[in-house]
Amino acid sequence: MPHSPNAYPQHTARHFFARTKQLLILLGVSLYLGGCSLTPTKQPNLQSKDELYTLDSWRASGKLGTRYKGKNESAFFSWTQTGDDYTIHLYGPLGQGSVYLYKEGNSFRIESKDLNEHAASPEQLLQRTTGLQLPVSNLAYWLRGIPATSISADKTQHNEDGDLSALQQEGWEITYRSYMPAYGLNMPEKIIAKRKDIKLTVSIKSWDI
Repeated sequence: MPHSPNAYPQHTARHFFARTKQLLILLGVSLYLGGCSLTPTKQPNLQSKDELYTLDSWRASGKLGTRYKGKNESAFFSWTQTGDDYTIHLYGPLGQGSVYLYKEGNSFRIESKDLNEHAASPEQLLQRTTGLQLPVSNLAYWLRGIPATSISADKTQHNEDGDLSALQQEGWEITYRSYMPAYGLNMPEKIIAKRKDIKLTVSIKSWDI
C-alpha cells in the first residue's frame, strides 16, 4: 500500500513536540531542585551583634510608659549616647514639662526649668525628682538589644535572626516585641521590662547611629 506523502512528516513532528515537552519538564524540575539546594540557610548576623557592644554614638527617640502599684505614667524621650556619657531628654512626665538627665563621667545631674540636682546614681536621681522608676544604667544596653555588661544575664533567648527576644537580668524580665532596620542593623522597636510590681514599656520611633 502506498504511503501518504504527509505521513512521515506528521509522525516526525508529533515525536519532536512530545520529546521537547519531556525535556522542558525535566529542565524545570532540575532548576527547581537546584534552586532549593542552593538556597542558603538563614544564619544570625553575629557580626552586627558584636557591633552593638562597640556602638558608642547613637540616639534613640520614642515614648516610654511605666506602671507602678496601679499608677500609670508616660513620657516622650530622646536618648543621646556619646561614649560612656549620655543625655536623656524626657518631656511630658508627671506634668513637669521638659527634663534632662545627664551622665558626665561619674557625675549624674538632672535639670529642668526649676530644678538642678545631683545624685550618686541616675536611678535615684530620676525617682526622687520625677517619681519615675527606670533602670537607667542598664537601659543604655537594653535599648540596643544586648545584655548589660555590669552583671551576668540569668537567661537570654534569641529569634531566628539572632536578635535578642527575651532577657532576664538583675531581677528584670525583658521582652523584645519587635525590631526595626536602622543603618544596616536590626535595632529594638518595642521593649517591655517587668520587675515585681513595676512594668516599663518602651516604644522607639527612630534610631540615629
